[in-house]
Amino acid sequence: MLASARLLNSFLTPGDLPAAEIERALTFAGFPIENAEPLAGELTGDTRLDVELTSNRGDCFSHLGLARELAAVTGRTFTAPAPRLPEAAGPGIHASVTLDSADTAACPLFTLAHITGVKVGPSPDWLRLALEACGHRSINNIVDVSNYVLLEMGIPNHAFDLAKLAKVGTSTSVVVRSAKVGEKLTLLDGKTVDLKPSDMVIADAHVPKSLAGIMGGAESGVSTATTDVLLEVATWDPVRVRTTARRLNLRTDASYRYERTVPPETLAAARDRLIELVIKVAGGTLREGVLSAGRPAAKARQITLRIPRLQQVLGVDTADFNAAHAEKALARQGFDVALGSPGELNVTVPHARPDVKLEIDLIEEVARTVGYDKIPVLTRLGVAAQPLQGREAATAELCRILSSCGMFEAVSFSFTGAKKAKAFLPAGLATAAVSEERRAADNILRPSPICGLLDVRRVNQDGKVRQPGGVRLFELASAFSQDAKPDATTGLPISREAPRLCLTIDLPEKSPAGNTGALDRRQAGVSLLRGILEQAVAATLGPAATLKLVPESAPPIAALDPSACARVLINGAPVGHLGIITADVQRLFELEQPVVVAEIDVLALVSSWPPKATARELPTFPATDRDVSVIVSETVLWDDIAGAIIAAAPAKLESLRFVTTYRGKPLEAGKKSVTFRMTFRDPAATLTDDAVNPQVDKLISHLGSAVGAVVRTV
Repeated sequence: MLASARLLNSFLTPGDLPAAEIERALTFAGFPIENAEPLAGELTGDTRLDVELTSNRGDCFSHLGLARELAAVTGRTFTAPAPRLPEAAGPGIHASVTLDSADTAACPLFTLAHITGVKVGPSPDWLRLALEACGHRSINNIVDVSNYVLLEMGIPNHAFDLAKLAKVGTSTSVVVRSAKVGEKLTLLDGKTVDLKPSDMVIADAHVPKSLAGIMGGAESGVSTATTDVLLEVATWDPVRVRTTARRLNLRTDASYRYERTVPPETLAAARDRLIELVIKVAGGTLREGVLSAGRPAAKARQITLRIPRLQQVLGVDTADFNAAHAEKALARQGFDVALGSPGELNVTVPHARPDVKLEIDLIEEVARTVGYDKIPVLTRLGVAAQPLQGREAATAELCRILSSCGMFEAVSFSFTGAKKAKAFLPAGLATAAVSEERRAADNILRPSPICGLLDVRRVNQDGKVRQPGGVRLFELASAFSQDAKPDATTGLPISREAPRLCLTIDLPEKSPAGNTGALDRRQAGVSLLRGILEQAVAATLGPAATLKLVPESAPPIAALDPSACARVLINGAPVGHLGIITADVQRLFELEQPVVVAEIDVLALVSSWPPKATARELPTFPATDRDVSVIVSETVLWDDIAGAIIAAAPAKLESLRFVTTYRGKPLEAGKKSVTFRMTFRDPAATLTDDAVNPQVDKLISHLGSAVGAVVRTV
């Protein structure tokens, strides 16, 4: 922000701070000066300061805000303007103007005042020079006052020529609404823009007259023929203003401030100041009343500041920072402070400071005001190492388990190309992108981190990387997308960001049985990645957690081969998908061989840390195992076999475990041999073959009727 040293001093007593002292004081308060330019000519003796401001300090995008900071730091007295309104005369504004503003989310408060009989002309020297000192050029007295109030108080405003607004009967109708499809508006800078429903406009009874929060329209602007003006002072939703400003590439003084929040409770003082100065420089008569539409004023925020906590955070003792010091510092910043319980201050936050929400914010205000240089610097800092908590510990364990499975963690780029993104975009969602001006290529935010992992795999491929068991990668990162349809309220699509665990592995060169056929390798790859996921689930959720794959012939994303895709369920809840990429995606990423990929909602793995542990007495009597190999159709899943065994409920069955799958001679085509191990145990006696064998025979018979299983004999 460009600020005038002379104008800053006008709000201070004594107002004699040299520019160099202003620069030093603001820098120590957290507002460094980018450049200080001494001015010449009529402005000799003034200095134009380019102040660097953070986005959370919207109140300091004004000379009043900066002057308050200077007063707080230097001990001077800060005096804000106290507008004096003239007596209103003639018919009130309600007799000639109506206001319709119902969307309080987009426009929390909209106000209008009416001044008649103004005379538009050149500005007086004091006004013209004040604007020039801040880098603005003079236009006419009405517009100059509007700009001056913006620079002085940080509250954007606008003046309409009342005669240029359409009437309905005898009244002029002002409507605050969303733009309609196909509407256009010529702005004050002469540029005509195409409007969208996401844009807010101020319209008369027929057409838009101003682009809300950004710039007024040329058709309703003040000219030398203007005699009646409507003065608008309003505030707007920062997101709506930012969205429109970016889409139209319009960054104005008004939009810059609205994007950083202008609290509705601060508008009244700015409106009174605007009225006072318009009448001072252009004459005219104020009409009775103010048109206002919006939500009720919010109560000022109350925060308790604990002095011991203040001293603990700043590392100081009672002599340096006691309650009196804190109270004085906060009062200088405009906070209302009252003594509370012993060692506590009850602080009321002014509406102009929406950035102050927590006790730690008040501590920062005290430290800034008293001076960071007053805080002692310790020669030794005592830091107690703390164990990882909750999700951090779960994430660390998850990464450890995956690494122990031969996987390497990757950190890939968040952007990808449109073709790559489309392959990984779930149905019902659209890609989120930044403008091509910001990124000429690959401007799409990845809908899945798998996009980045496949790019990493190609880089390793080009680098001739060879790993025993193939290259295995994983990444914990966010997936980005947005709804395909816009939200009914805002007219904008809702953005989606979700944390994901993504994994990719090469297909094994051969199956566990030594087969090198394409089908055997594909099945071995899927089994391998499933096994890795089972290890991750057991480590983060405990041994009782279950992982299940349900084949999907219609993959959730186009990148997965329909013949090798499954939905992943953890404890019965869907959490992601696993499968082999299609040949088209393999070519798109320029990979020499297909890979198996998985995408899992990482919160399903880390939100229940620590895993539930169970303990039981060691068994007194030994167990006996039975390994059974059955021949079934290729379409029969292990889950089908396991489900049938559990449903049969064999007596004394303690556990069931998959061992292996075999395909090939002498089995027929379309058949496979599945081997599983059943463990039987009697807690009260030693089991004999006579007790176990009938159970196994009965179970084999049940599998024959349930899944068409035949015991393998060769």
